[in-house]
Amino acid sequence: MINKLKRLLKDSLIYSLGRISGSIISIFLVPIYTRIFSPHDYGIIDLIATVVAFLNLFLLLGIENGVARYYVDAKENKDKKLTASTGLFFITAFSFVVIPILILFSKKLSFLIFESRTYSLFLTVALSTIPFYILFYYFQNMLKWRFQPTFFTITSVGLLLLQTSLTVYLVVSLKIGIIGIYIAQLIGLFVFSIIGFSLTKSSYSILFSFKRLRGLLSFGTPYLPLSISYYIMTYSDRYFLRYFHGLGEVGLYGIGYKVASLITLLTVGFQSAWGPFVYSVYKDKDGRKIFSKVFDYFCIISCFAVLILSIFSHEILKIFATEKYFEAYKVIPFIAVSIVAYTLGPYFSIGIGISKRTIHKGWTGILAALMNIGLNILFIPHYGMIGAAIATILSFSILGVVQMLISQRFYPVGYNFKSNFIMYFIASLIIFIVYRFLPAKLTFTSIGLKFCLLMGFASVPFLLRLIGKKEIDYIKKMLVKT
Repeated sequence: MINKLKRLLKDSLIYSLGRISGSIISIFLVPIYTRIFSPHDYGIIDLIATVVAFLNLFLLLGIENGVARYYVDAKENKDKKLTASTGLFFITAFSFVVIPILILFSKKLSFLIFESRTYSLFLTVALSTIPFYILFYYFQNMLKWRFQPTFFTITSVGLLLLQTSLTVYLVVSLKIGIIGIYIAQLIGLFVFSIIGFSLTKSSYSILFSFKRLRGLLSFGTPYLPLSISYYIMTYSDRYFLRYFHGLGEVGLYGIGYKVASLITLLTVGFQSAWGPFVYSVYKDKDGRKIFSKVFDYFCIISCFAVLILSIFSHEILKIFATEKYFEAYKVIPFIAVSIVAYTLGPYFSIGIGISKRTIHKGWTGILAALMNIGLNILFIPHYGMIGAAIATILSFSILGVVQMLISQRFYPVGYNFKSNFIMYFIASLIIFIVYRFLPAKLTFTSIGLKFCLLMGFASVPFLLRLIGKKEIDYIKKMLVKT
């Protein structure tokens, strides 16, 4: 079991290097944006990002999930190439047909989103990035399925370095405004989709099978309602915020979301390595024990991340943003927890994917999305971005619980739910104490108290026996070696 966990850790670390580097590069843009753009401007950027995110996931039709399942299971190289080529030809044709049609209606889309046609040019350039993003994303997934995390990392970092450099040049040096962001994205994705293809071209051939495509879509399309549901739960609150409170509130919420998303620095590598690892290990006799232990480790790491981001939210915002964005600290704890819930549900409800009962991903996602819309309508008019954050955390948490319960029917794993829940409850109490009793001003006393609370919390996983003697002995051995 240890060797398999080491393999997962190794791949996760390699993926993390790329994703963490990319996130750091991306975060580097936040101080630039908050000093150049007003909350109103950032609200425009954030809303366009939600449109692009939706179209990216919709045009994939969940086919990447089907390709992953069939590609890993295939025994012969020819069968692998058939799967990879069929998926590639389909997403290329589909995206390059749909996007030009949408561009023709960019003015109407602008009016629908912003009640103004002023932003149609921004939308046109942003929409043009989508086919190249889809190709790049597909090639990145192919690198994962081929167990090539190093190339995955290099291309991820390379893309973000190019996009960031171009963004700084266009927005800061040339001062061309918001449109510079989308021009930089378009150039970067075009260049690296070509690089991605060159790295994975040995996986493709002139093969296409409608039968295989049906198989890919039948496995993958149930993920589409789930993906759309995630989109609704993650982004729909922006539209309600714009309608009830204006683009300024959207901008504040977007910055809070960006800061809370720092939590993914600790989990992105794991998320990339997890899928291939699950399908390669689930048949092993100790597979369930491995998954249970990984769940504990993931909960511990993510809980610490939520706690750090929440209790130091004021300090982080003072580094990354100007004073007009400081109110965003209020939503950071809620969003950080919702991101963890968003990850825990789909990634550890592994029985649904293993049993190929992905239909359960679809209907649970739809119900959660409908619940999220109802909660947004209920909370946002009265509580603004706080209401949006509460609606998001409730939706993701309930979805995660339901999917885990369904998964246990098909592939039961002895997850330690009780102890992990207690750990998160204790972390929530600490966050409440900090927000309720410690001053918002940046002082040595407040920072010292926060560090003391954090150090005290470090004993909780040991007291709850989420980390046992074997892990402690292994850590001691590693420390002696270093």
